[in-house]
Amino acid sequence: MDDLKYSIEKPLILFVCTGNICRSPLAEFYTRSLIELEDLPFRISSTGFFNAGVPISGNSRILLKEAGIDADRHVSSHINNKLIDNSWLILTMENDHKMKLIEINSDAEKKIFTLSEYCGEEFRRNSLDIEDPYGSDLSRYRITFDLIKERVDRLINIIKEEVE
Repeated sequence: MDDLKYSIEKPLILFVCTGNICRSPLAEFYTRSLIELEDLPFRISSTGFFNAGVPISGNSRILLKEAGIDADRHVSSHINNKLIDNSWLILTMENDHKMKLIEINSDAEKKIFTLSEYCGEEFRRNSLDIEDPYGSDLSRYRITFDLIKERVDRLINIIKEEVE
């Protein structure tokens, strides 16, 4: 009963990308910092499709550190049905990720969106996808983080409306 009560009182928002070392940790840690700042009743996590146990990418760590956020403890995790079932909202970095999750668990389709799709028309005009910066230089990571921050800022406004 405690787990059920906790998941009702603090619903889980889950970010998903390919490896859970670049984009989804950027989204997770930035969102968590805003959730804590706004004192909103949500838990934030991230996961991916490959290689559990890998540390956050160096460039993602640098960008979060520049934002005053410590992500040194992050290690990648692998998506599974329990995470899908226990999530209130699942936000992916690419439409392909969304479609893979729906293949894994079609019952969860109504709570799975790309981050761009969920945040509104202005964020999905050009593409639903936020490109993977893996293997790129810091300037490419910075572009990716800026895209994520714009969407997460909108996400925070959306969920603030949900709890008011």
